[in-house]
Amino acid sequence: MSRHPIIITALGLACAAALAQPPATEGEWRASYIMGGMQRQAEVIFKGDAGTWMAYNQAARDRNNPCTGRRMPMVVESREGGALQVLVQRSAEVPGCTDFRLELRAVEGRLEGMGRMAEGEMPVVLTKK
Repeated sequence: MSRHPIIITALGLACAAALAQPPATEGEWRASYIMGGMQRQAEVIFKGDAGTWMAYNQAARDRNNPCTGRRMPMVVESREGGALQVLVQRSAEVPGCTDFRLELRAVEGRLEGMGRMAEGEMPVVLTKK
């Protein structure tokens, strides 16, 4: 009886497990996304399963928007199957600001996915700083 099928099976399982690992997130990221037809950016900081999201003030109308220009708390809700689900809790910082969720996957050193807000979905790309 040959040991090769066992070794190949073990390597295959190890590779499958590695592929299904959630993406590493620790540290500072720059988010790019489109909201309301405008290209936007945010600073994202992950510390364990928590962190902050700060949308930059990028237009004259943002200067008076209490939901931009300040760090909003976020929490990682799930790290399963190679995916990351994050809840940005803007309402915890500023009453009246809506919370939103990010669903992200690692793609070539970036995190890519969708943000889901009351206003609709937005494509999101996070690049490590």
